[in-house]
Amino acid sequence: MKKPLAAILLTMLIGPVFADTDGLTRSLERSQTEYCTVDDVQVIKTLGSNDEKGYVFYSTRDILENGTCFAGGSGTGVFHIAQVTNPYAAGLGIRVENPDILSNFAQKINTRFIDVNSIRISDNGILKFINNEFGVDPVTGREDANCCAADRYLNTIRLFDLKLMSRERLGRDHSYSQ
Repeated sequence: MKKPLAAILLTMLIGPVFADTDGLTRSLERSQTEYCTVDDVQVIKTLGSNDEKGYVFYSTRDILENGTCFAGGSGTGVFHIAQVTNPYAAGLGIRVENPDILSNFAQKINTRFIDVNSIRISDNGILKFINNEFGVDPVTGREDANCCAADRYLNTIRLFDLKLMSRERLGRDHSYSQ
């Protein structure tokens, strides 16, 4: 009951283009080279005069090695944003152009701790989101535990050339008490 309702809601919100989340999930799973078990697929935004580009937020768990999925624990769960094509604009099925635009920033942005409610893409193709990074608690002097990165950052990325335009430290997330 939930899947048909989700497809209807997606169709009402963004048109029929990306309403097939099962097909989109399969396309994302086929495009992954490092991770497997795609979860929580959500269309963020479509761009262009005919919505020819779409951006999809999803998470993966488990690591893909030599064609086999291995459960890696909570530390292997990460978030991704994929660029996909509109199947109606191209006359094809959904095609994953880039399964993980955030991988370009892997050395700078920890994608394990993205605030999923903060992700926004403007009409002119600017992606903004908040994530947490590991740091040191200024009160206790202790490093953040593996579960609880607490330094918060606002990231701004220009999508057409995948340029990190800014990264602003917002402070500490105090919801993790150690």
